[in-house]
Amino acid sequence: MNSFQAYSCFLAINNHFKQSSYDYFKYHGKIRADENAFAIRKDNYQFVKLGKMFTEKFELELYLFTAYSFYDVGWIHDVFSPEIQNLHNNILKFKSSALRYFEQDLTELRNQQLLLNIFDYKNNSTVFTPKIFKLTSLNPMTKVILLDQFDRFKVYSQVDSPATKEYNFKYNSFYQINREFIQSKKGDLAKITQKIFEIA
Repeated sequence: MNSFQAYSCFLAINNHFKQSSYDYFKYHGKIRADENAFAIRKDNYQFVKLGKMFTEKFELELYLFTAYSFYDVGWIHDVFSPEIQNLHNNILKFKSSALRYFEQDLTELRNQQLLLNIFDYKNNSTVFTPKIFKLTSLNPMTKVILLDQFDRFKVYSQVDSPATKEYNFKYNSFYQINREFIQSKKGDLAKITQKIFEIA
């Protein structure tokens, strides 16, 4: 991808997460961006670097949605952190053999006796957050698959908790960018969930 394409994609995703009036999926990632103005930006070298990391737009979309969904991204320099790159690689690894990794994750949750109360609320001072959002050891793909399977995106969008709504928005955004992939394996994923929950 060239630097302006990377900039336009970055700007649209940044607006999705930081401006309530802009929905990346509703507007299909389209946004007004001036190539001449971009050319004289002092930070355009960062977008040259970003563009060189990916050849396809979808690859960049997945990377940036990962960054914004699970980390505090202020601006372009933040997306190059080793933590974001490692998480992105773990997500790609999961997707390369999704059924196996999903079953491993659910089995581990069952062994830790967390499976049956994963959607319960965890009291952290005055903040009530469902446990599934706080399990840092669980792959984000497993989380969004479960949230989708149990229709929790809709439930959590209506709770009276700003923290939960924010988590839900970010995870739902990550789900949406991976929706086609998840839906393609929906039946097999559901069978795994049913089997593990029956054992639990």
